[in-house]
Amino acid sequence: MPQKEDVLRILVASPSDVLEEREKLEHVVKEVNQILGLHHRIRFDLINWETHTRPAVGPDAQAIINRQIGDEYDVFLGILWMRFGTPTPRAASGTQEEYERAYNRYKSDPSSIEIMFYFKEAAPTSLNEIDTEQLQLVRDFRKKFGDKGLYRTFNSIEEFEKLTRLHLISLAREWEKKSRKEAETDEREEQSMDLLGLLELIEIWDENMSATTESLQSLYNDIQYFTKKAQETTEEIKRLQLPKDSNKIKRVLNSFAHKMHLSAIRIDSSRSVFKRVFGDAMTSIEKIAIIAPNFGAGTTGGGITRIPQDIQSLQTPLKSVSTLLSIMRTLVETIPNMTAKFSQQKSKLTDSLRGLEQDIGYALSLSIETEKTMRKIIE
Repeated sequence: MPQKEDVLRILVASPSDVLEEREKLEHVVKEVNQILGLHHRIRFDLINWETHTRPAVGPDAQAIINRQIGDEYDVFLGILWMRFGTPTPRAASGTQEEYERAYNRYKSDPSSIEIMFYFKEAAPTSLNEIDTEQLQLVRDFRKKFGDKGLYRTFNSIEEFEKLTRLHLISLAREWEKKSRKEAETDEREEQSMDLLGLLELIEIWDENMSATTESLQSLYNDIQYFTKKAQETTEEIKRLQLPKDSNKIKRVLNSFAHKMHLSAIRIDSSRSVFKRVFGDAMTSIEKIAIIAPNFGAGTTGGGITRIPQDIQSLQTPLKSVSTLLSIMRTLVETIPNMTAKFSQQKSKLTDSLRGLEQDIGYALSLSIETEKTMRKIIE
């Protein structure tokens, strides 16, 4: 017999400059729905004006959208970057008007709707993309929104994907807990098969957690070693004087350039390993977050309840690597470009360090978000 399915409708509101995020959200929803379909009776359905409205005549375009979409949705999801959108007769943009309608619903009945807002913080590829008036409207709205609720920021499409996936999983979990009427006794017999999957996922988590910690320690050791060499080179250059020591300065810098070349190669290699094992760890957590609610605390307590603490313990080495990275990059950038070879390798190493800094920062923010999600699940 087919099982009854709860459909949570998500209204997506955003201007045109976050089209990539809107498309990625469609992918995330499809993926989450596939996972939820294995263990739960909840499905998400995206709503937007492009697919859920038809041609019509009315006072204005936004009024037509409001009338045709109505309030038949459970989640409002807003995305803003540099553009605020086109003004309507009732608000500074269509996105703002849709948000205010959702917020008015929340004020009337907080249990009737979830409001989720994401702000993109990535820099534009060109200054020509910036409309200062639009950007100021976004900043003003973000400040006002922060006075009412909690929002999330992201710097890349990958980070947006991870955050929305985690948040939708968490939302599905909370919704199921709230709407579940009776214990599903008929499914208890099937849990023995699920249990094997859960235990395997915990083993995968443990393995990747260990590998992630090892990769962070390796990165820390490499960065610490190179930072020491950079400090020694800086001190040596300070003791030399131009123009009489120019040949020696050139030899010192070119020798250090070779060290930078080797360091960039090593950092890029370690960075690749870190991204892979950390990504695998987060993937296993996402699946655990889906499966875990099917089991009683007595069954999974030994494996599940320690995971938030595992994630929290990972944040210390992430912060240590991040701090040391900043010191190393600043130190390298302060050494003057006095030879072509040095300038070339300095640029390559700086790019590697910036990329690693971004990965570490992303991992830290995602680990904090994941820890919160897992603590909610085991409550």
